Amino acid sequence: MYRLIYFVNICCVIGLILGYLSPWINPEISQSMTIFGLLFPLSVVANILFFFFWIFTQPRFCLLSLITLIIGYNSIGGLLQLGSKEAATQANLNIMSYNVRGLHLSPNDQKKAEAMEKYLKVENNIDVFCIQEKRSAGKSLVSKVLEEFDSIESEFYMAIFSKLPIINKGTVFVGGNTMEAVWADIKHTNGRIFRIYSYHLSSNLISKAADDLIEEVSFSERTLSGLKSIIGSYTGQTTMRKKQLDILMQHVRKSPYPVVMAGDMNDIPQSYIYRQFRKLFGDTFRDKGMGFGTSYGENYPLLRIDYIFHDDHFVTSSHKVDAVKFSDHYPVKASLKF
Repeated sequence: MYRLIYFVNICCVIGLILGYLSPWINPEISQSMTIFGLLFPLSVVANILFFFFWIFTQPRFCLLSLITLIIGYNSIGGLLQLGSKEAATQANLNIMSYNVRGLHLSPNDQKKAEAMEKYLKVENNIDVFCIQEKRSAGKSLVSKVLEEFDSIESEFYMAIFSKLPIINKGTVFVGGNTMEAVWADIKHTNGRIFRIYSYHLSSNLISKAADDLIEEVSFSERTLSGLKSIIGSYTGQTTMRKKQLDILMQHVRKSPYPVVMAGDMNDIPQSYIYRQFRKLFGDTFRDKGMGFGTSYGENYPLLRIDYIFHDDHFVTSSHKVDAVKFSDHYPVKASLKF
């Protein structure tokens, strides 16, 4: 019996190691490696469970999972943070990134609309809102609530709303199923100027298929077909996100000002796309986050796919995710010192 369990343990260790390698493999070269990055949270949890199982049954076997977890400590930091020991720097810039999923609020959904409006108004300390999947300006609750802010709203439902004056703005066409990002050059009260991007990399288009799969009572041919469809869609969109990232980063590197990037990456920290962001930027969750930082609130646990990044002109003071149920995503907030 123990041999069989140890064999399963070895398989989970191999999956975890492949998860460690996933961010280093360009999805244009190998799409299959992206799956191990997607399964990374489950691999971590499985190996933690195996460690404790062996501690209480056959202690000598616990070393396999323990050593593998220790080797990948830095990677696990993208999934879980226990809080920063450093004193918080006094912030002077508060940012929110929020994929509002179109705020599918009809006139019949008045209570939800009122609750969302109240939530946005309560967030009166936010200086800049970066919004993804917003409805067109004339139909958007967000546009209505933040109508006094300086803004840029794109044709493909991306937006930035700023209390601080916007001195320049524009769009970056990136293709895929999300089409473009928006940017704004904003003058801070300290007189300095920074550039902020609201971005949304290609959606995986698997939510409905995954929900249907979760509801399946038994494993069948349909289940296998559904799994293949989900994996194919996810790996294909990962390749598209790499292309979008290349276009976006070409624009970012030309910025004459310090840069903040806030948006929906549609990819997890254990991914090639995230690693490319981290080459240039700090992640506010890694700086000051607590817990798992989950930003996607549907049926898939521990998914952190919404981020606020900044270059080294900024220092993170705080990071928070509000678990409010107005969208399938949660709003991500960060306070920065600029």
